[in-house]
Amino acid sequence: MRRRPISFRRQAYRAAAETVRRLTQPVQQILGEEGMAALTRLPGIGTSIARTLKRLSETGRAPLLDQLRASFGPEEKLATVPGIGPKTAALIHAVLGIDTLSDLHAAAYDGRLTRVPGIGRKRLQAVRESLAGRFRRRGSAVKVASSVGESKKVSKAHTLRLVATCSVSMRNTVRSPEPTSC
Repeated sequence: MRRRPISFRRQAYRAAAETVRRLTQPVQQILGEEGMAALTRLPGIGTSIARTLKRLSETGRAPLLDQLRASFGPEEKLATVPGIGPKTAALIHAVLGIDTLSDLHAAAYDGRLTRVPGIGRKRLQAVRESLAGRFRRRGSAVKVASSVGESKKVSKAHTLRLVATCSVSMRNTVRSPEPTSC
């Protein structure tokens, strides 16, 4: 039964992110001119997500994302990057002591990441491209399992990846009228 709420939440955030991406004006402007009621009239955005968007536009933070981030260690965060699985993430953390995606981003460009076994030219390029997309959308830093079971771990990691990506998309759209991709 635990999977259903996660699946619903995932679908809800996807639908909301798609709506926000297609807006012709920033969420912050909509909130300023028409209030939260205008957001809830948009497809895929209910009261809860409208509140999240409002908080995001006011503070730059999303409580659900903060909560999910707190429940994951550095290796899980690193493993959210395409091209980096759990084993490679563990190696990156062990060899370089990297705990955050902003540190990983720096290591990808300053040459340290190539010291990790398994990080060759192609994987390094894929990591750089993935992180560049995340940081470009966010404009700053960042974007990962409980030990109660592997499927729950994967589901939580997937939910965090989705919420993080969609929050980045929403945050960027909140502040900029240019569409972003989730």
